[in-house]
Amino acid sequence: MDVLADFLNMVGTVPQIGRSIAGAKEWVHDGFHPGPASDASNRSAQILIYAVARGEMRLSCENQQQMLVRGDVVFLPDDVLHRANTTQEESIVLTTAIEFSSGPIAIATLSLPTTIVLRGRDNSVSKELVERLSAELRDDRGGWETVSKGIVMSLFVEALRSNQACSNTDGGHGWLRGMSDPEIGHALKLMHQTPEHRWTVAELAERLSISRSAFAERFKSITGRPPLEYLTWWRLQCAATRLRSTDELTISDIARGGGYQSDAAFGKAFRREFGMSPGQFRRLAIAKKHTPSQLQLELKKRNPFDVPEQEAGLNLMKTAETLKQPFVSLMTDHGLAGLEYNILRVLRGTGANLSHDELLSQLLYEAKGIPESLQRLVSKRHIRINKTTNRYSITKRGLELLSKLDEPIIYLHRRQFSHFSAGEIAELNRLLVKARSPAN
Repeated sequence: MDVLADFLNMVGTVPQIGRSIAGAKEWVHDGFHPGPASDASNRSAQILIYAVARGEMRLSCENQQQMLVRGDVVFLPDDVLHRANTTQEESIVLTTAIEFSSGPIAIATLSLPTTIVLRGRDNSVSKELVERLSAELRDDRGGWETVSKGIVMSLFVEALRSNQACSNTDGGHGWLRGMSDPEIGHALKLMHQTPEHRWTVAELAERLSISRSAFAERFKSITGRPPLEYLTWWRLQCAATRLRSTDELTISDIARGGGYQSDAAFGKAFRREFGMSPGQFRRLAIAKKHTPSQLQLELKKRNPFDVPEQEAGLNLMKTAETLKQPFVSLMTDHGLAGLEYNILRVLRGTGANLSHDELLSQLLYEAKGIPESLQRLVSKRHIRINKTTNRYSITKRGLELLSKLDEPIIYLHRRQFSHFSAGEIAELNRLLVKARSPAN
């Protein structure tokens, strides 16, 4: 029985891929702002991860400063105020996270120190993982996201295995210390294997071949909870996960699976732990799963979309319209329409005279309106037509206009996607091409 894996699965750990911070930058994380207390059990929480792939990073947290260099990784809860900066232009910091769908209770149970730092010079495994993660994000090969999430999870487990996490210098005791202790770790394994069993302190002590009183005292001093209190807590966490993740099991089924002989006893214990009944907890979890999507909110749509493909199609159309507006405004300021700009770009790019059909085959836009656009460009002397060959070419006046637009257009595109990483841009381009080429 892998107790750590059991715990991480039960509390719903989900690795997240963030962005790469390159160059000399400074940023402040002002901590997590909790929502209503009544929703605490259904609120996610995160452990933030900064991995230095190149250069160095300075982290200021709780009046302490740490310098991290290439291969170093730092872990800290998302409710911790901190400031970070990179001073070298060649610096690259990978930002990722581990999200706990069960909420802050999972992080509290781990009882981690405020920060855990894995030094690349001391931990060859973490150094190798950082290098691999950097390569995956940079190279953008097929399956990079799946591999990257696996690496993030591996880094987190490496942090939990470290002496910093198990020694828990901030609090003195904790779950990870118990897991790393030979005797208490064995007791945890027994309880995790069969949480529904009606364990007693005497039976657990007998399995460990130590006295009942010595076991009880040692368990509490290391984990911070008496043995049976921990067992009750773990049963309720398992029940909460089942309530959150499935509606196929009845509350009675979940109660019996957690070792409770009656729904009333289960309900009383559950309410004491979570401040609400199992039924209320399940309803909140279901409501969270069915939170309206961003597009649904923007369109003021009462019901969810019929199918995900419908939402994706509408999202594409709305996004295209949003991105197009500033482009149209820029073209209007220079007396052009989008199609006319497209024609000028094609003629400049080819560097040759093109027939009507050749021009048509290279345009981004549909054929509708092309004759009128060509006529307007000829009348403005941006392009010319050889009436003998019926071929079009760009004029000096047209080239000068494009030259004025080149820098503003590049700036516009960069500004529109400035919050995307290089990997995200590459993935977006791949998905958009795929969307234009549906399967037969």
